[in-house]
Amino acid sequence: MSKRVLVIDDENAILRLVELNLTRAGYEVITASDGDEGLSRARECTPDIIILDIVMPRTDGYRLFAELQADPVLSNVPVVFLTARAQEADLDWGWNSGAAAYITKPFAAPAFVDLIRRMDALMDQGVEVTPAVLRPCRMPNAPQPPRARSLDVGS
Repeated sequence: MSKRVLVIDDENAILRLVELNLTRAGYEVITASDGDEGLSRARECTPDIIILDIVMPRTDGYRLFAELQADPVLSNVPVVFLTARAQEADLDWGWNSGAAAYITKPFAAPAFVDLIRRMDALMDQGVEVTPAVLRPCRMPNAPQPPRARSLDVGS
């Protein structure tokens, strides 16, 4: 059975790019164009993975992530931030937020799909998907340049 991925982003081009690539990879993809719609869809379909932008109208990704974490059903769904927010403070927040990964735009679609496949395989093994599991070479407390804290799915 294919995993269900909810993609929440206000940029239609990003929604379509992620949807197309994940659908081709065998995933069921549901899309939402803002945080309010994303929360509603998440509650309707209980996705296996959530891809979440940060800067969106109405409810932004920070607030939506907090709402997802507070929901007893959705709090265990791994969230991947996919965002243009790439300042050092954003990256620090992303890595320490409890999200599975923090990806900055622009990104390479094949590497992004590989990341989702790795998450999928780990979930099938019953492993909790965390940044440390996805990138075991990362030293949690070691200082690193800001770009190094973002998973490498470069263009």
